[in-house]
Amino acid sequence: RLSEGLSGDKLIASINEKNTLLERHLSLVFHRFLSSDIPGRKNLSISINNHKIEPYDPFLRGNRATRELNREVLKIKGHKVTIQPYILPHHSKLTKQEYNYYDDRNNFMSNQGIYIYRNSRLMVWGDWFRLINRSESTKLARIQIDFTNELDSIWTIDIKKSKATLPYAVKDKLKQVISKIK
Repeated sequence: RLSEGLSGDKLIASINEKNTLLERHLSLVFHRFLSSDIPGRKNLSISINNHKIEPYDPFLRGNRATRELNREVLKIKGHKVTIQPYILPHHSKLTKQEYNYYDDRNNFMSNQGIYIYRNSRLMVWGDWFRLINRSESTKLARIQIDFTNELDSIWTIDIKKSKATLPYAVKDKLKQVISKIK
């Protein structure tokens, strides 16, 4: 599958492209494990061909201009669901290097929305779940939602842990949170 019937320079280019896509995916999905973002856990290290993967924070928390809005905590069946909204900085508050890095990897417009984490692993990202439409006015908005595997059934998690459905209680709270960031 890696070769796709290619050889020589085309094969090398194809493999390099796939490695880049894999690295970008892993650096986003496991960014909290790769950084010191999970209390009580040692950082995970992932390498591809001896190249260490660096974490990719979709909330740009390393930039002082990123706005962290009020956190909301819900209790569902005795378990916490945390909702943390962010507003990313306007491009004028980013260095040219930051802007190019984030725009290339995380196109600001297409990756606005909700980021769902199950046990600190990113499952679903860049979707508003039909709560609002993508727009220029919300392109810098990101909402991080965290829950534990005890709530899998109400999120209707698929077997690959790559799809989720918003529970009604979360959807209702998100409507309130979104109204504050619009």
